[in-house]
Amino acid sequence: MPYLPVLFMLTSIFLYSLFPLVGVFGTDEVSGFAFAGLSHLLSAIVSVVGAVCLSRNSGCYNLTLLVRDFWQDRIALRQAVASGAVNYLSHAFLFVSFAYISKPSATVVFESWPVLAVFFLVALARNFPNTAEKKRREPIGARVYFLSLVAFLGLIVIMAGDLQAMSSTAGFAEIINSRDAQIGLVLAILSAVFMSYSVALGRNTRVFVEHRYGNCEGKGAELNRALIASAATKVFGALGFLLTIPFVPGILPSMAAMGAESWGWVVLNGVIIVTIGSLTYREALARTNRVELAILWYTTPVFALMWLWLIGGESLTSAVGVGALLIVSSNALLHMRADTTPAFVGVFLSVGITGVIVIMTAPISMQELVNDVSLLDLVALPVGFIGILGGFLLQRISMLHADARHSSLYLIDHLTTNRSRVHVRDVLALIEHRPADLPVEVQNHVRQLRLAQFPVIRPGELLVMWTLGLLSVVCITLFRAESVIGDALAVMTNASLVYIVLHLSFDARVRLEQVIDTMLRKEYDTELKMQNIWSMIVIVVVSVAILVISYFGHLDAVPPTMLP
Repeated sequence: MPYLPVLFMLTSIFLYSLFPLVGVFGTDEVSGFAFAGLSHLLSAIVSVVGAVCLSRNSGCYNLTLLVRDFWQDRIALRQAVASGAVNYLSHAFLFVSFAYISKPSATVVFESWPVLAVFFLVALARNFPNTAEKKRREPIGARVYFLSLVAFLGLIVIMAGDLQAMSSTAGFAEIINSRDAQIGLVLAILSAVFMSYSVALGRNTRVFVEHRYGNCEGKGAELNRALIASAATKVFGALGFLLTIPFVPGILPSMAAMGAESWGWVVLNGVIIVTIGSLTYREALARTNRVELAILWYTTPVFALMWLWLIGGESLTSAVGVGALLIVSSNALLHMRADTTPAFVGVFLSVGITGVIVIMTAPISMQELVNDVSLLDLVALPVGFIGILGGFLLQRISMLHADARHSSLYLIDHLTTNRSRVHVRDVLALIEHRPADLPVEVQNHVRQLRLAQFPVIRPGELLVMWTLGLLSVVCITLFRAESVIGDALAVMTNASLVYIVLHLSFDARVRLEQVIDTMLRKEYDTELKMQNIWSMIVIVVVSVAILVISYFGHLDAVPPTMLP
């Protein structure tokens, strides 16, 4: 992935992480609607003035013709209007939700919008004649879904930790069932949905401006196009705010009574955060065809809660640490293009989920269910069967892939004798058509590769492994010893069992294109090894960090009289 889109997204993340902090100080004298509306009004003014000034200094831009283009392309006009109006509503609903639920809970729910943004970016994407090839969206693979799930799990952990802290003074059921909590949660969810929808439409507006003025060159040309796209959406957001003023009681007197400090927060939010923040994330999404870049936004609540902690507004708990760990590590795997096999992704998912369980919940005592039975008695037999049967099955898979690599290399050498360069499609064509004039040895290798496409693991064997594996994982997690040693055994054992079961499930047959491509790649010894190394490093770091957090959690739970 080019570094410029990532840089733009990181800039936007840093700015929008200040968004809740600014909202806390800026909404002391006015409501969330007024604060968000004034910020969008100021952002629209800055965007329009900047676009007009830059356009006048360049003869390539004609704002009158651009307005006419928007009017003729009703889809672009409708999306620009919706993006601006919905973006304003998103911010307003977030600030209003602060009055009903805690700021961390509202912030985390709001920051979950990248989950929906990935789908909206694909479903609502527009292509134009000269940008269709450049901006074609890559399909969303299962790997993106699973790593996004881990990042979203981090958000849930942060919010659950905040609710758990609140329930120490009030009952958890009372918090969930209270009318204020329900209203605040609905407002925060609507804020997240509106934000994701606005981001997708804002990206389309930026692509439309690029389609219209992409050939314009000169100093500040790209900045001008970015400001034009920003102005096209912010104007309608500001207009939506002005139209809602008559329907909000007391909004004008509260705005008139605002002091210099409140106006300063409005200026900071409107000029810096809303204008530059939205401009940079729109540029990031418009400059790449990888929609999973939006998942990088999950790091925003981590920084946002850190700013709130620095001012003394909130406290950082173990839940925040675990959530931040899952968010950062899942983004690291997602964007570094580390190992993409289901087994490695499943191991990372297993480590994340198990880590959350061992830190956020207490183990169940065996004595409450059965007497005179230990955890070892429960898992010894299933784990023993997994070790015996899994050993035979893993050996079968290992031999299958070794023979497939040997046969692929033999076919590549055979084709190399008649041509200077061999491609994957050439080897696949040889395997598929299997000409009759091939030498006997070559035909044997072709036949072996064709047979390797069928699984070597029977469904019954997989069923046994899945059943025993799930039983072992559940028992080891729920009935673990209440110490950091028990947590470590749960994290490491579960990850190992998950890897074995997923490896048997997904690698029981040979994917010819992948094997042949691997044998043809000259960087096989470096790039592929580095993928595995980076995956292992991330998983090891996450596991160690979870155990460190678990250790301090158990240390805090020990009464002071029992400490040495």
